[in-house]
Amino acid sequence: MIAKLQEIHAILLEADESLSITLYKTEDVRDAENKISVNTSRLIKKKDDFLSSITALGKYFFSMRPNDKGGMIFGQVHLLHNEPIDNIIADTKTELQEQKAYLTLQTIQHWEVSNIGFLKNLYWDVDIVALAEFFQNNLKRLHKTEVIEIGLKVKTPYDGKKKEYGKQSSNFRDRLQAIHVSVKGEFRDIAIKHLKTILNSTLFQKRYSIPVRLIPLFDRKDSPYTQDKIKRCIVSHGQFCRSVDTMACLGIDHLDQRNTKLKRTIRELVVGLPGAHFLSIDLNWRGDSYNILFPKKYDENARKHIAHLGAYLHKEYGKDILSSLTTEAQEIIANTTWTDGEPKSHLDIKLDEILENDDKLDFIDLEALKEPETTRPTGQAISSTFIPQMDDQTISTFGQAPVTPDKDLSLKQSSSNDTTVSAMTMESRVSVIEERFSSMENLLQKIWERESKDGPAKPLMTNNSAEPAQAGSAT
Repeated sequence: MIAKLQEIHAILLEADESLSITLYKTEDVRDAENKISVNTSRLIKKKDDFLSSITALGKYFFSMRPNDKGGMIFGQVHLLHNEPIDNIIADTKTELQEQKAYLTLQTIQHWEVSNIGFLKNLYWDVDIVALAEFFQNNLKRLHKTEVIEIGLKVKTPYDGKKKEYGKQSSNFRDRLQAIHVSVKGEFRDIAIKHLKTILNSTLFQKRYSIPVRLIPLFDRKDSPYTQDKIKRCIVSHGQFCRSVDTMACLGIDHLDQRNTKLKRTIRELVVGLPGAHFLSIDLNWRGDSYNILFPKKYDENARKHIAHLGAYLHKEYGKDILSSLTTEAQEIIANTTWTDGEPKSHLDIKLDEILENDDKLDFIDLEALKEPETTRPTGQAISSTFIPQMDDQTISTFGQAPVTPDKDLSLKQSSSNDTTVSAMTMESRVSVIEERFSSMENLLQKIWERESKDGPAKPLMTNNSAEPAQAGSAT
């Protein structure tokens, strides 16, 4: 681990030659010129300054410990630098990735950070920077004496179970994720109190139309009763995230820009659109589009409103909404016509005409345009003598799942333990049946001979005719 840390430090020195690593739990003391004054004897400036003791090195690289099983190691470090930290991270990103290392900026720049919980029923794909700024501004209004910094981070809520990386889904959207809140340790109790007030306020409900609650993190020291409650909250949050969906919308540049005539922001106007069932609108995590959140229960209706968002906003709020929309959106609204309560843009009308004309071509085989159904290959070769199962739900068949040729085929014993039945081929089954009929024929022959010695022969089996059936023959 020490060798890896030395490699990372060498890469960072290429971006800033004056970069140094100081003790993690230290306050930044500045002089009259706003420069940080530190004890230079306790800095790591070069490779030779790295300590050989893991315990001593942990004071610089906080919470880092060697992992015998391998895998990622997370930790915090306190850097002193002259170049802007954003430039250092951007310049060293590619080279650090080649070393399988990652450097990110901590949301709250302090060594004593407290995680106060996660936000239940708040979808994770939002602009957490803008959301943190919203909380920050409202905290200033509620707590005017000191500045309380709020840090937001998206991650999986801890439910008391050890994290298993191998069983995680490759797609991060399929994972259970929530927005976690952190503050400076000394403001923990004050922040929890004021944050609950903000979540219950009308201002936040206009931004997000679902009740959001602050849930404390799972703690092993809590009682089993409390732990069970927190687990149920985590499961409930996961069910909520799976019950909603998002779709990108067009025609909006700024969400929090206030419309002077309507006296509301475009965010509030979109969420408050009647009949659309919108829950929220926010910048997605990539920062390239505005996504509208809606319940999957109203999927068709919500997607229709999003596709013609400008037209529905214009119908509801009139001409006053046009100043909050882009020029392109205003042109689409001007060319939109309403038919039976449904909006249709000029482009929609043209495309409908093209598709309608294509439907009139009677020589086109629409069935040929359908994609053929593909079956998943089994990946194993089936022998020519193998008879596959036809219906394993209602009737028993001779088939059995194919087995790999390098494994021995185990034979099952019948319930009577008097014969061995092969479960592999039709030939083996037929041979067993023939052996049984042969045994029955010999048995009947012996009975016939015994009856002939004792007295007149009596028919063993009868049919509709007057003549007795021959021994060993089928009737």
